[in-house]
Amino acid sequence: MFVLAIVPLLLPALLVGTQVQSAGPVDASSRLWALTTDDSLAGAVVGVRGGPPWSASLLAHTDGGRLLRRFGRSLFAVNAGAGTIRRVAIAGGQVQDYDLGPGSEPQDVHVPPALLFPPLAYVTRRHAPFLLELDLATGASHDVVDLSPVGGGAPIALGTMERDGSRLFVQVRVEDGAEVPGGARGVLAVVDLVQQALIDVDPLAPGIQGIALQGAPPRFKMQLVSGTRTLFVSTTESFLDARGGIERVDVDQLASLGFALTEEVGGSDMGGFVMTSPEEGYYVFHTDLLASTHLKHFRVPNAPDPGLEIVVLLNDTVDVIAHDPARRAVFLPSGFAWGTPGLYMVSTRTNQVVGPPIDTLLRPHDVIVGPRARGLEGARL
Repeated sequence: MFVLAIVPLLLPALLVGTQVQSAGPVDASSRLWALTTDDSLAGAVVGVRGGPPWSASLLAHTDGGRLLRRFGRSLFAVNAGAGTIRRVAIAGGQVQDYDLGPGSEPQDVHVPPALLFPPLAYVTRRHAPFLLELDLATGASHDVVDLSPVGGGAPIALGTMERDGSRLFVQVRVEDGAEVPGGARGVLAVVDLVQQALIDVDPLAPGIQGIALQGAPPRFKMQLVSGTRTLFVSTTESFLDARGGIERVDVDQLASLGFALTEEVGGSDMGGFVMTSPEEGYYVFHTDLLASTHLKHFRVPNAPDPGLEIVVLLNDTVDVIAHDPARRAVFLPSGFAWGTPGLYMVSTRTNQVVGPPIDTLLRPHDVIVGPRARGLEGARL
């Protein structure tokens, strides 16, 4: 277990089992991009090369956004509080801003492949029931698909997205009040991007149905695992009621397959995750004693590794983990946690932290791993 910052009263318990592996040569065929900020008011998109030694370079300044996406030759920094999205060329320098307005609370952006669709993006806003279409060239936007039918008349809130072919999966929180535990349930709305229409996953039921999730409402980034037809979702948007976990969804049958890991076993306030294969991955859980982030490895089904956590961050809740198959590692941003800021690299072979935190100039809050992709170094927007 690697402890980023220590509270004196916790020192004896947290130091037990601490192991940090020395950083040796690793495969540098992939790149890292981090979204950073020290104060949530100003930040940067940073590119990271090497490993080790690591080299961080500023690609563009931002307004303090906390969610980062990459599509082709562009990176997108989303700031929910400011209602903005900044598009950054993967080589840095060029930027384009999209202002969705104060109070819009953009949650995610998704850009379909340019060969299949026009140069546009889809955006979810927290309390707007419509999927927003954004013209990446002009910045013009308009509502295209009403997702409220999957709520059955109850208020809904939107979250992140993932795409499988021409189908877009959208996280939906349905506010059902006292009818369900915690007052809300989770659904995945399924959108046909060609027809720009909701798909009814259960035509025999009244109305238009989304994919009913078994856990709490969904949140954070979803993951369609390579080589499978399974979408993994963190259904954990509830407080200390242990009714959620990491849930599996069959993207062909459009139905939940149940949990890969439950909160009852993995921790009562689980958050973000990453799958390194269909059979295993990493997740974080948090505690109610103070803001903290605890990283663990697990196997499917429902088998977190015994013993202490691999990393403990104190003073922030971080819910982003990125997998780098080339380096056989996962990366965890430090966020606003106490201690040395940076990206924490964990070997997927040993489940130990590798070397010191990777400097990202400012405090990292999101990280993306991707191929170096020849021909993109001089890419323009």
